[in-house]
Parts: sequence; C-alpha cells; structure tokens
Amino acid sequence: MRKIHTRIGSGIRIEMTEAEVKRDLEAGTEDAADRAKIPPLTQDELHYLFEIHKCPDRVVGVEKGKEVCLTYDSCTTKIKRAHVSISKIQSLQIFERALGADTLELAHIDYSFKPVKPIVAFEKPIMEQALLLTIPPLFYGAMPNLGLYSQPDGPCPNPADLLPLGKVSEARASYEEAVEHGVKDMVYVGSEMYETGADGINFDTTAAAGDAEFLAALRAVEILRKKLIQGEISGHRLHESLRRIKKAKSNFLKKVKKVSIDEVRAYFNRPA
Repeated sequence: MRKIHTRIGSGIRIEMTEAEVKRDLEAGTEDAADRAKIPPLTQDELHYLFEIHKCPDRVVGVEKGKEVCLTYDSCTTKIKRAHVSISKIQSLQIFERALGADTLELAHIDYSFKPVKPIVAFEKPIMEQALLLTIPPLFYGAMPNLGLYSQPDGPCPNPADLLPLGKVSEARASYEEAVEHGVKDMVYVGSEMYETGADGINFDTTAAAGDAEFLAALRAVEILRKKLIQGEISGHRLHESLRRIKKAKSNFLKKVKKVSIDEVRAYFNRPA
C-alpha cells in the first residue's frame, strides 16, 4: 500500500498509509458530529475527501458547486511575517486577487486589542481606503489576549504567580479586573472600526488565555450588540455592510451563461 504525502495542522509534511488517512477522516467526522451535535459525513462524502487526499498532483481542486468559502485571519500580518515589504492594503489585494480569499481582515502587527487601542486612529483611514479598493467583506481582527493585562505587562497581579502560592481569591480578583480592562478595549476598538466601515469584528483565538478571556469576549460582544440595537452604533453601518456583502455575492455567485464552442470559434475568428 503506497504512502500518501500530506501535512498536519502546523504545516509539517508527513507520510501516511491509505488506512491511516481513512481512520483519520472517520475519527475527525465523528468528533465534529459529537461536538456540533450534527450528523457525521456519509460514506460517499468520506470517500470523496479520501480521493482528494490520495491525489498525487501538486494542484488539487474540487468540482464546481462543492467549493467552500476561503477565509483568512490577520491577512495583513502574514505577509509581513514573511519579510515582504508591502503595505496593508496591498496585502489585502494579494489575498483577494492572488490567493482567492472570500473574506479579508485588516489587522495590526501586534495582533491584540490592547496594543491596537492607542493606534486605532491610524488604522481607521487604512480601513476606509481598503474598503474602496477591495470587493469581499472586510473585517477588523485582533485577539482579546487577556494575558497582556497581567504584570509585568499590565496593571493586574499575575494569576499564574498567585495560584501556586494558594492565593485563589486574589487570583480570581485579578482575573475579574483583567476582564474589565479587556472588555473596555475590545468595545472601544470594535466600535471605532465598525463605525469606520468594517463589515465585522473578528475576536481571534478567544479563550486562548482561559475562561476569563472567553468571558471578556462574550461581554464585549454583548455590549457591542446592545449599542447597535439601541442606536449608539449607527444601524446605517449595518445595512451598508449587508449591501456590500450582498453585492459581492451577486457578482460572484450569479448564474453563468453557457457559451457554445461555435460561439467561441465565431468570437475568435472575427476580422480584426
């Protein structure tokens, strides 16, 4: 049985047997079905995925109608990390026009809400210009990153230092204080970027710093939603985003007119 060359989540190349790939696909669909409370993939669907993994070609595609949305987080930082010196807007255009992204995301290189807060005034004009030069829905993204609010980087005592000392109540109080700081920063940045024109806000890697961070993100989303419903954030902006997304869908998901080979020949045989 020949080996199949593939990659794991970190991008590292590995070799697997056909049986190992099949077991991996089956275990993955069972786990996803259990977590999401949805039916697992059918045997036909699993076979289809296996054939894609099995294909030895360097470029692999799927049939029309079976595509999925291709989306990226932190678009504008990924190319910078490859040491390519281009602007944020040019990065977004590369993701849109060269990499086929169906959604885009503007982001600061220090990808967390806390460091974005003092420079949000500089992010807003980039968002405005990017909206004029791109077509897909354009989000603004950052991580809640509650760890930045702990000493020595932030104002709160570090729970990781307190808990080994048995100071459970002090650690809990520190987490609660950090949540308040994080919520304020997320609401401020989210409000500013949404008012500027962002089609949505991505709270990336939420809960990476634990349950307290998850709570902070949920509270921030709740406050932003309440501000929108009560009119503190313009409802007009929501309709602008929906129109923009609807326009993108109509441009790229409309029915394609079929052209016969005779029409193609007639087109190219026209006199100059």
